[in-house]
This record gives sequence, structure tokens and C-alpha cells, in this order.
Amino acid sequence: MLFAAIHGGARCLCVENCMKNNKKRYDWLRPTIRDWAAFAIFVIFSAVTPLVFSNNSDLGIYCLVFFGFGSTVAGLTVFRKIRESKFDGSSVDVIGGVAIRPSRLRLMVYAFGLSIFGATMAVFGTGMPIFLRLIGGGLLALGITMVILGLLKKLPAGFIRFDVDRFVLGNRRYTIGIEWDNMARIEPGNIHDNSAVFVWLKSPQAIQVEPSKSITSALKSISWTEQWYGAHLALITEIYGLPGPMVAAALTRYKSHPEAREELRNKYIT
Repeated sequence: MLFAAIHGGARCLCVENCMKNNKKRYDWLRPTIRDWAAFAIFVIFSAVTPLVFSNNSDLGIYCLVFFGFGSTVAGLTVFRKIRESKFDGSSVDVIGGVAIRPSRLRLMVYAFGLSIFGATMAVFGTGMPIFLRLIGGGLLALGITMVILGLLKKLPAGFIRFDVDRFVLGNRRYTIGIEWDNMARIEPGNIHDNSAVFVWLKSPQAIQVEPSKSITSALKSISWTEQWYGAHLALITEIYGLPGPMVAAALTRYKSHPEAREELRNKYIT
């Protein structure tokens, strides 16, 4: 059994018998040729950088950090897609009524990485166009700002929650409640190389919005999402530390099996 989300010490979502290598239910989630090519290119350039720029330490450090950062991101993307393409959760259980929030640790790691990358561009980018060094300074400032906001618990924002009668998504301005029977189709996928879930609704106008005065904003957001992604809802699950197929399996279970929704009344693990 794999417990995949942790919030306030409570394990919120678990899957039994998952990641079986002998079953491939999500072949379309496998790494693409572009993913493998990007990973290979970054690794090769990372390896040759010390040799090519042995006489220019500043430029060598600049390129090594750039290609090393790219290798890490590309490698993690390939690994994640391989793992998710082999997902096979035969049983998905969720602790109902518990808000699952984005991972603050993930945000902090990303912010520190962005700060280091920006500092490298600004400090070691000698000989590079000035606008690149300015971009580096901007990335450094952005990374530091994210770290500060993370420490102050201002970031990340939002949550998802599985209730007995609906699925809830929340942001700083409002929450959207979607009744289980209003879900028409659920599919895992990717948004800009981030694990995601796409949800199609039978009636977008039937969503429950709190506060009610934000209904217009919520419907506009759904309309915009449909135009861009072809689905009414596009949820990046990776920010919650959850694989897209796992969340899709949980949503599908409670959508398709009304009797299973009763377990969502229990907010505690016994």
C-alpha cells in the first residue's frame, strides 16, 4: 500500500497494488521522443562543458549550472512519466473532508533552485549580453521572494478536498464544488510537463461556488480552461505531490460507485 499525500499529519489518499510493471494502462503518458531527446542533450552538454570551457571558468560554471539544471528537470520528467504510465491502482481510498494542500517543500526546493540558477546567471554570466544577466537578477529576486512567501505560509495557496457529496477545489478567492454525478469524464494527462487531471462536466452551470457572488468568475475560469485544454477542469496534481493517474482513479471511483462515497464521511484513519 502506498500513501501518497500528507496533510497535517493525516494521510489523505492511498492506493493499493499500484505501479505494477506488468500492466500498462496509461501508455499515452509515457515519455515522448522529445522528452528523451531533451534529457540526452542536457546530459551530453553537461558532460562536455568542463572540457569545452576549461579556460573560462565563469562561462564554464554558467553553462554547467544551466545544463545541469536542465538535466535534472528533464530526468525527473522522464522518470515520472515512466512511473505514471505503469500505474495500476486496483483500489483507491481517500480520507474525506480533509483539505489536501500543495506541497510547501516542493515550492521551497523549486524556489531555491530558481535562486541558484538566477544568481549563477547574474554573477558568472560575464561576457554574456547584459539582458541575460538582468534576467538572472530577476530570477534570483523571484526565487528569494518565493522563499520568503513560503516561510510566511503565503504560498502555495489552494486545496482540493473529497467530500461525500462532491469534489471541492479551492483558491484564494472562492471554492468550486462539483457533485460526483455531474462528472462526465476524467482523464490523467500533462500540463507543461506537469502531472495533471482533466475533468469534463455534464453541466458546468451546476457547479457550487462559495461565495456565491464569485459564480461568474468561476464560470469564466471554466470556459477559459475548456478553450485552452478541451476540458472544463484542468488540475495540476503534481503541485500536491500526487500522480495524475492516482487522482484520476480516485475521482473515477467516487463518480462511478455511489456506494463508495459513504466512506468519505470518515475524516480520520482508524
